[in-house]
Amino acid sequence: MTDTDTFQTLLRLAEPWFIAGIDIDPAGEAMHVCIDFRRDARFACPQCGALAEVYDRAEERVWRHLDLWQCETWLHCRLPRVRCEVHGVRQVGTPWAEPGSRLSSAFEARVIDTVLACQTVKGACALLRLKWDQVNAVMALLTAM
Repeated sequence: MTDTDTFQTLLRLAEPWFIAGIDIDPAGEAMHVCIDFRRDARFACPQCGALAEVYDRAEERVWRHLDLWQCETWLHCRLPRVRCEVHGVRQVGTPWAEPGSRLSSAFEARVIDTVLACQTVKGACALLRLKWDQVNAVMALLTAM
């Protein structure tokens, strides 16, 4: 049995976020972690920071996270959208990934460290089990800083 509290701690999820379920696929060497939020939660408008009620949920998104126990780990969540009195309906960001990214922040940091250690994108791709364009997108963010 998988302990959701352990994953809650590993992902550093704080209220109102929580682990809703974990599905392990040993044949595919993958782990799928479903993240949800409390129904009565209020979130800050991403533009002005004002607290707002949840309007609805966006389509499910998936992020690649650090591998756990030799399994590729995938985070799944239908992100809340809030209705701000000033800005209208806006999608809330996540505490585990940058806006628009399909990799968790922790995984992006691992990509950067691996590329720097390997000194080649090809070597990093092999170690991380990622495609070249995924690694290149993370490195482009680093050079843009």
